[in-house]
Amino acid sequence: MPEYKVYYAKHPTFQKFDHINRDLVLGELTHAHIKTVDLPNLSEVYRRFQVLPPEFGVPTVWKPENAVADNRVMDLKGVRHTSMSVGDCVLDSEADVLYECASVGWREVE
Repeated sequence: MPEYKVYYAKHPTFQKFDHINRDLVLGELTHAHIKTVDLPNLSEVYRRFQVLPPEFGVPTVWKPENAVADNRVMDLKGVRHTSMSVGDCVLDSEADVLYECASVGWREVE
């Protein structure tokens, strides 16, 4: 299964960035590395990084028992949102391709 590294925007605008720079994202200047996950595809990465009530039945990376630790990591890294949003990025480690979460789907970052 592919490995994905998830980077959340430190100062999200929740809209498409025209100026995303791969080096700035991976250097954690504009984004913060939140988690590395093994999932089948980008759609599943997006789905698992949503905060949804348990009654939705969607497994997420955000577990209630880890909430305090997860929130502390997010605070230390300067991130203020938990659900993946437009402008957040995902690195496909095997293909070495960085993607930006778009309003619909994904955009490859050059």
